Amino acid sequence: MKLDEIVDRMAIQDLITSHSVNAGRLDAAAIVANFTEDVVLRGISVLCGRPDVDLVGRDAIAELFAETFSSMVFLQQLSQVTYVRIEGNIAQARAMVRECGLFRGQDMTIMMGNYEDEFLRTAEGWRFKKRSFTLVALGQTAVNWLMLPGAG
Repeated sequence: MKLDEIVDRMAIQDLITSHSVNAGRLDAAAIVANFTEDVVLRGISVLCGRPDVDLVGRDAIAELFAETFSSMVFLQQLSQVTYVRIEGNIAQARAMVRECGLFRGQDMTIMMGNYEDEFLRTAEGWRFKKRSFTLVALGQTAVNWLMLPGAG
């Protein structure tokens, strides 16, 4: 493997990790900054209580995440990259996701799923061109959680 391919792989893995970190910060603007202008997000709107439609463009995705995050106490998301393939300025990757979140007035939500991602190399670096989420499991638990100050 050549050095430039290693650098590209690390950049793509960092981009996926950045998505999880920014979700944990409940920062919709930071999430969409890593997307192309015409990005397509599939499989997420239904998890946010909306019809199961593809979201197209940064603005639509930012609005969905901002609305969803505004009703959350916290969100922790972990991503594990399982596959990366790069062909010039286009790349694909897969990532497993585990997520725990707490919406105000609800029990803890636990979710597991997989992302199939497509990336485009831009002047700013690699960006998500398409994210397709497939849900594996979703549940809630009524455990009494100890919330430390600033832990959200």
